[in-house]
Amino acid sequence: MIGRSQCIFIYASEKIKGVEIPITRTEFDVVINDSIKKHLTSAGDGSLGRISLPQGLYTVKIMNPEYQDGIKTNVIVRESRSSDVIINLNKASGVKEEDKLKKLMQD
Repeated sequence: MIGRSQCIFIYASEKIKGVEIPITRTEFDVVINDSIKKHLTSAGDGSLGRISLPQGLYTVKIMNPEYQDGIKTNVIVRESRSSDVIINLNKASGVKEEDKLKKLMQD
């Protein structure tokens, strides 16, 4: 028997001077449980889109060279439900916070 659709919505964000800011128009590699791999681009709200998954427990990892890898463990997907997964990222070493602020101002 096939259950109704369930999914996760992944959001990428970072904290700049204590404020959580969505990471927009940025490409990410997404890996779920080391087996499901996708290449997605964040929207204006930092969302990476909807990913349909069977019920279960997942680890979600998002990667981009500008940031340290973001990992969210123990993500529970329940039947017929959608879940928001917000992953806060930190800059990779060598990437300046001011550069990111300049990029935000240009967009």
